[in-house]
Amino acid sequence: MRDVGLPQEESMEKILEVLQEEFKASLSKTTDSIRRNYQFPEAKNIAKVAVGIMRSGKTYFLFQTMRDLIS
Repeated sequence: MRDVGLPQEESMEKILEVLQEEFKASLSKTTDSIRRNYQFPEAKNIAKVAVGIMRSGKTYFLFQTMRDLIS
């Protein structure tokens, strides 16, 4: 079998750690954003989707939701 150069398990763990740190750093930049007065309905095992017109705050609402889930 040919070695395709895939990272070993330790390397993948390091990559995941770096990605998590980068995500938390980028998420912390959104703390000064306007807090939306909306929440997703409580529902387990179901995908949640933010739908709306352009520039209505969907992305920052999702950032807000992620911050709430992490804290």
